[in-house]
Amino acid sequence: MSVAAGSGHRTIFHPMSTRATPALTTALEYLEGLRRDSARTGQRLPTVVQLAKKAGVSPRAMHHAVRACAQAGILSVRHRAGTCWADPSVAVSVPSRPAGPQAHAPRASRLADEMEQAVLSGTLPDPLPPAKVLRARYRTGHAVVRHARFRQFTS
Repeated sequence: MSVAAGSGHRTIFHPMSTRATPALTTALEYLEGLRRDSARTGQRLPTVVQLAKKAGVSPRAMHHAVRACAQAGILSVRHRAGTCWADPSVAVSVPSRPAGPQAHAPRASRLADEMEQAVLSGTLPDPLPPAKVLRARYRTGHAVVRHARFRQFTS
């Protein structure tokens, strides 16, 4: 947690996550759409809450998107004065969407092979235990276990 000194007030904020979540990507895409459609230098934007409702994301995700654009110099944010376009000629940097199921495929394939060997050797019961038990046993996430279990049923 960081503390920033202002005009007699202490503002406490949490540092932004650098991870591009789907909600943050959606919020940035929405801001990019606004920029392309009708952005002019000095033009005010609606409040973060209003932007979030229109984009279909949480206010927190939109806040992170606005802060990212402000740090890039695209937006100008002043407390209690609103958010304005600082330089609408600069495109909003929209990160690529997080990888889908293909990102889990190599790990899931190895895990499915390990689970198959464990069932055959008798160290894992057949039928398989719940996903929660498998996640703990193989120290992996739910998506990898789900893909591994699906692979076992389809092969």
